[in-house]
Amino acid sequence: MAFPESIFVPIGVVSAALIAGAIAYASFISTKESKVSEFRQNWIDGLREEISLYVSCINSLIEHITRESLKTDKPTSSSLLCKLDDSELYTTLLKAKTSILLRINDKEKEKENFKRNKKFLNLITLTHKNFEDGNFEDTRKAIDSLISISRVLLKHEWNRARDGEKKYQNAKATSQWSIGTAGAFLMALLMTIAYESFIAAENIHAPTLLQHKLIQTSNLPNTF
Repeated sequence: MAFPESIFVPIGVVSAALIAGAIAYASFISTKESKVSEFRQNWIDGLREEISLYVSCINSLIEHITRESLKTDKPTSSSLLCKLDDSELYTTLLKAKTSILLRINDKEKEKENFKRNKKFLNLITLTHKNFEDGNFEDTRKAIDSLISISRVLLKHEWNRARDGEKKYQNAKATSQWSIGTAGAFLMALLMTIAYESFIAAENIHAPTLLQHKLIQTSNLPNTF
């Protein structure tokens, strides 16, 4: 049975609305995530800079304090207190440490992220504690561990900025599925309509059985 021509209008309108809605939603999500990714990239750059500043300040202070201790033959602890009385490097160190602690979320819901952040924060604190105690050898070891975990943390955050949050990934997948499904449904419907129209046209032009018999009868020779 052929479809009536009037069915094309509502089908076209509904299909176009579905596809347009899915595309608009995908565009909205993409724009929003693009902005979030930009902010996250700035956050990553800021964290990298603060970690570098924190580590370089500690290394510089260790170098200065060690030299001062060798010059004056005073114990490291005395030189440390002298340097910390009025030190721009030490102030910068404290500022960098505070900024780092404020950037990192210590309440991550995902277990792996929580463990990574916790380890990072513990090493930030341990590095500073060893420095304050004058245990410079342990401080250097803590710095090495801190740099190592920082690479892992920054890589993870970069991947998150590149791939987007899970909500964005799910929304993107849903949108793509919706567009694909709507397109496939519309294509199948159009093919069905085209097939039915073709069959109807064939039936119109094809001669019926009665017409065949009439044609055959008219072609018989007249014996009268």
